[in-house]
Amino acid sequence: MKLKPLFVALGLSTMAFQALADARTMQHKLQKQLPPGQSVQVKETPVPGLYEITLDGQVFYISGDGRYAFQGNLIDLQTKQNLTEPAKQKARADLLKSLPVDKTITYPAKGEQKREVWVFDDLDCPYCRKLHGIFPKLQEAGVTIHVLFFPRNGLGSESYYGAIKVWCAEDRRKAFDEAMETGKVPDTKVCRHPINEHLALAQKIGVTGTPFMVLDNGEMIPGYVPPKMLIEHLVGKR
Repeated sequence: MKLKPLFVALGLSTMAFQALADARTMQHKLQKQLPPGQSVQVKETPVPGLYEITLDGQVFYISGDGRYAFQGNLIDLQTKQNLTEPAKQKARADLLKSLPVDKTITYPAKGEQKREVWVFDDLDCPYCRKLHGIFPKLQEAGVTIHVLFFPRNGLGSESYYGAIKVWCAEDRRKAFDEAMETGKVPDTKVCRHPINEHLALAQKIGVTGTPFMVLDNGEMIPGYVPPKMLIEHLVGKR
């Protein structure tokens, strides 16, 4: 999300920030500008007069008088710590956890669930098929996997319509398994689907390719990772 349309949506201006003494007051005022169901979080930063704002999965900073703003990483040069990344991770996790499970294709953990991950996939992606092949190992390790579609060629592409056909199948998980294993998609009629919503989420999160995994703490793992290394990262050595 670009800063300008974001500020327009909030009605931000120097007038809007006059006499705002703290983050709580600022959050209350900004929240009133948003439509129902959308929320904003405002936090003070270690920099006097600079506030961190999280909205719709995006993190940016604004001065207390509303005059200055930037979007990027705030770095503590003394500790070499990225102060923005924890907020970004939480924003990503919150976005994905707010998506109803029935808008994903879910592979539940076997036994006790230890971790939960979201995987953005493209039916035409060879490494997505490779990652799909280790789903059973992840499930056995206690990992629940939620699949979302990210056709890399965008709306109207062959993989976009393929994703819709998979979603609209009577047994979409079985259809997805077959598509990833054989490359064939079912000949189904178009139905209501969340593929556009998946694409919008991917854009907010910053997905640039596939496969792309986001963990339940908001950490991102782009690309394919060998199963042993991935499982150790997710749940520790077994």
